[in-house]
Amino acid sequence: PGIYELPLGATLDELVAVAGGYVGMPLAFSPGGASSGFLPMTFRETPMDFGSLAKVGSMLGSAGVVVLNDTVDMAEVALSQTDFFEAESCGQCAPCRIGTRVLGRALQRYLHKGDPRVLGSVKDVAWEMEEGSICGLGIAAPLPLTSAMDHFPAAFAERTKS
Repeated sequence: PGIYELPLGATLDELVAVAGGYVGMPLAFSPGGASSGFLPMTFRETPMDFGSLAKVGSMLGSAGVVVLNDTVDMAEVALSQTDFFEAESCGQCAPCRIGTRVLGRALQRYLHKGDPRVLGSVKDVAWEMEEGSICGLGIAAPLPLTSAMDHFPAAFAERTKS
């Protein structure tokens, strides 16, 4: 943890080297804070600049880089981000107000039941939020969940509940 400033276009590996190295086996990273979603480590050499990250479906956002190692459950991390966006929604527009709640409840049901079918409407809800929200929060709010589902499908597979 800390504050490190590198030139625009530095890679994740360059930033982490300055910060002291990875802890554990790196799994995923958010290059621009919660609103940028999650990328797998295969994108670690992507220049962290506006254009390069947009090409891989992410964004620079606040440039608050977060690296997650293989000890985390990507579905649980996505829930944490979804809860954050639901709490931060001002509630003015229905796509964001309702969409953040729907995404969070679907993910909670999935984690409780272990059945990935409860996530069947996530892509549709995300599309509605991206197209209908009146500010950037509603547009970006689905990205942590949708990017985690896209890049880490094993984290959203059938789960055995004990």
